[in-house]
Amino acid sequence: MILIETRVEKNRKNKKIKRDNKILGVSINVLTILVVFFSVYIWFYLYRSQGFSELMKWLQTFYLMDIGLFIMIAFTGKVTINVVKNLIKLAFSVWIVIFILSSTLKQGEQIGYTIFITFLVGYMEVLTDLYISIKEGVQSINNDKFKIIEKETMIRLTMQITIIIVSLLHMFLAYFLLNPLKDIIR
Repeated sequence: MILIETRVEKNRKNKKIKRDNKILGVSINVLTILVVFFSVYIWFYLYRSQGFSELMKWLQTFYLMDIGLFIMIAFTGKVTINVVKNLIKLAFSVWIVIFILSSTLKQGEQIGYTIFITFLVGYMEVLTDLYISIKEGVQSINNDKFKIIEKETMIRLTMQITIIIVSLLHMFLAYFLLNPLKDIIR
């Protein structure tokens, strides 16, 4: 016996998928906010007794600025992301060379500024590269075989998924950099 899906059944199924995708979108947005702030908390928690409170304040401010700037850039489109990514690479390359060669700051201050700028530029570059890769991967998915989530929903959530992945990496780096950062600063 062959069962044919009626138009009413198809509409119910499509409405359920759209409702589920809206719930997924809200859930991912909430998860993104929680993961970002938890990653910042991990840094403060690990470094609180190490005497790095001022450094952590600045690093986490730069991290949150990167996330905010990335969100603004991601809403403008792929062309803008590529332009910004290339400008960041160019500015960083030129700036860091000029800064190091012409700096009259003490070596400790040079290291501090270099860490800040590297942190700022490195995260933005990772965010933009990862975003482009994930978005291109999602766009290449055959939606006929992947019916659980609509392709448009996956594309819309690419920015949030990128931020979650980078925030998880941010947490990992907090643990990985604890001892090397103590050695560099002191």
